[in-house]
Amino acid sequence: MENIEGILNTVAEQNGVTVEEVKREIQAIIDDLYESDDPAIKAKWHCMTENGQKPSIEQLIIYCANRVNIQSKPEKITKRYS
Repeated sequence: MENIEGILNTVAEQNGVTVEEVKREIQAIIDDLYESDDPAIKAKWHCMTENGQKPSIEQLIIYCANRVNIQSKPEKITKRYS
C-alpha cells in the first residue's frame, strides 16, 4: 500500500492537486466505466478482481501497473541455427 500512496502522491504533485482529488477522479472513472454497457469494457473490469466486483482504486492501480510491466518486458528472441 505504501507504493500506491507514493504513486498517488506523485500524480497529485505533478498535477498540482491533492491526493484526495486524484482519488476522487480515479473513483469517478471507475464508477463511470464499471456501469458501461460496452461488453469489451465489462470484460476488462471483470478480469481485475477475482469475483468481478468493482475494483478499488488500489486494485485498479495494481492491475494497470502489472499490465504495463507485462507489456514492457521484451519478448524472448530465439534464433534457429541449422
